[in-house]
Amino acid sequence: MCRLLGIFRENPIWQEIALEFQKQAEVGNVPPEATSSGHKDGWGMAYSKNNEKMILLAKGLGSALESERYLESLKSLEFSPHVFLCHLRKASPKIAVSYANTHPFFWESWAFIHNGTVHDANQLSYDISYPLSSEGSDSEYFFRYLMKSINKNPKISVLQNLVNSLDNLTVQFTAINFLLSNGKILYSLRWAKQNLNYYSLYFQKHNSSIIFSSEPIGFKGSKEYSWEEIPNKTLLEVSMPSNEIRIESHSFD
Repeated sequence: MCRLLGIFRENPIWQEIALEFQKQAEVGNVPPEATSSGHKDGWGMAYSKNNEKMILLAKGLGSALESERYLESLKSLEFSPHVFLCHLRKASPKIAVSYANTHPFFWESWAFIHNGTVHDANQLSYDISYPLSSEGSDSEYFFRYLMKSINKNPKISVLQNLVNSLDNLTVQFTAINFLLSNGKILYSLRWAKQNLNYYSLYFQKHNSSIIFSSEPIGFKGSKEYSWEEIPNKTLLEVSMPSNEIRIESHSFD
C-alpha cells in the first residue's frame, strides 16, 4: 500500500515535482481499512541518464517528508534524469518495515515500484539464480515473477511478455499497480480488485515529459484537469523511438 511517482523524459522542474510528491508521505490518500494515516514506512528513488540502466539514487526508512536525505539526494543530481521513479511505502500486513523491503527493487537494468498487496507471493515462480534482495517482500516476489518471463522469452516484446505474465497470474491481490523501467522504456500498470479510489494511478504530459502519480499533485505549470486517470486493468508502455514520446496501451478483460 504505497504511493508511486514516475517521470519519463527530462523535465526541468523534476526536483520540484518530487518535492511535491514527498508530501504524500503524510497527506496521501489511504485505503478505508488503514489503521494509520500517511505512507511513512520508507521511501526510495531510482533514475537513468542518457537511456542507460536504472540506478539507485537513495532509500530511507520513515517518512520522506521528515527526511533531510530525501532533499539532499534530489540535489545531488545536477541533471534531469531520462527516467525517474520514486516510492513512498505503507507496508502491507505481515511484511516487515525494513530498509531491505523499501522500493525500488532492481534486476539487471530494471527498477520496479509497486502499490498493493500480493497474497501468497512466495508461490510465484521466479529465477532463483537471482536471489531476493528483500526480507520476503511480496512486491519483490511479484517483480521477479515478471522478470522471469522477460528474461525467458527475449524473442517477443517486453510489453507482450508482461501481458502474458499478468494474464497467467494465479495468486490473489488487492492491487498490482506498478511502474517499471529499464532506463529507456517505462511501463505503468493500474490493476486493482478493491478500493479503486485508493489504488488509483494518473498521468499527464508536461514539458515534453510524461508524469505518473498515484494521485494528482500540484506543481508549476500543472492544472488539476491536466491529470488523466488511467482506467483500471490497463497497462501502458511509454517509449521514445525518435524525438517523440509514444504510448501504447493494453487493456485486460
